[in-house]
Amino acid sequence: DDARRAIGDDAREAKAARSRVVFEEEVLPALRAFYAERGHLNVPRAYVVPSDAPAAIAGMKLGNRVDRIRYRGDFVKGSEERMKALDAVGEATGETFAWDGEDWVFYKQIIPCLRYYIKEHGHGNVPMAYETPRDARAYSSANALKTYNMGFALGKRVNDIRAKGTFVEGRPDRFDALSKMQFVWDDEEFNWSQRLIPALQLYEQVHGHLNVPSAYAVPAKMPCPFGVARPVVVRRDLVGFELGSAVAQIRHWRFQRQGTSEGAARSRVRQLDQLSPLGFPWDVAEWERRARVLKRVRRRRVDARLASDAAASPSV
Repeated sequence: DDARRAIGDDAREAKAARSRVVFEEEVLPALRAFYAERGHLNVPRAYVVPSDAPAAIAGMKLGNRVDRIRYRGDFVKGSEERMKALDAVGEATGETFAWDGEDWVFYKQIIPCLRYYIKEHGHGNVPMAYETPRDARAYSSANALKTYNMGFALGKRVNDIRAKGTFVEGRPDRFDALSKMQFVWDDEEFNWSQRLIPALQLYEQVHGHLNVPSAYAVPAKMPCPFGVARPVVVRRDLVGFELGSAVAQIRHWRFQRQGTSEGAARSRVRQLDQLSPLGFPWDVAEWERRARVLKRVRRRRVDARLASDAAASPSV
């Protein structure tokens, strides 16, 4: 029995020694190489060390090793020293070992990139095709991202969060983090209430009507309404909004609304019903006919007033 125990102890010691050698001479050097390449320590499961790396680590399936470190505790179980060694790899730039890859993507990529987008664009409604700029020169010192977040497909991630609940399902902490950042859960409702309606009100304020030309986009500067000295303030997030195109789409929706009574169609009907009280012209031809008639009536009244004033004036 003593002999068997001794053999077992020797085997465990040999295994521990082998583990230490692999960790120090393979895992840590490979992790340092990954960090030098990517600037972070969130190693994808499929990552393999490039063939041009030093011979001791070239071709190593580092992603698999990291995956086992995360979920089985390989190399680090019971060793606080080795866990600290993993974090120490990225200490020069404040990066720590990513124990949870999904958590890392959410808190180290999605949140910073969303914060950047909001600061840059003035709102949190990220388009699906949006990626952060790839060129470092596109960033200001007051609103910059880490290199590994340049070119990040934020729009796709945001769409997955909205449509599938990715990252937030069963994670109230992440849901709350987004909600505190002006995250837009319903982009259609946001575009309607926060962009289209304000843009219509702005157009009416300046032009006195809502017959928006189809090619009209909200400019950065708008003329003062007649009789108003104070300049019109255009919100930054409204500049460039294609109001004319949106108005044309709205009229198309109304044409299709008959027979719709459920789901998104019901919500759309509710939105469209908000426009008539604003004086929205559903029939452009009829609106333009009335505008011409009104213009003629006003012209006749002006002419009549001028004639009356001339008749009342004493002749010289």
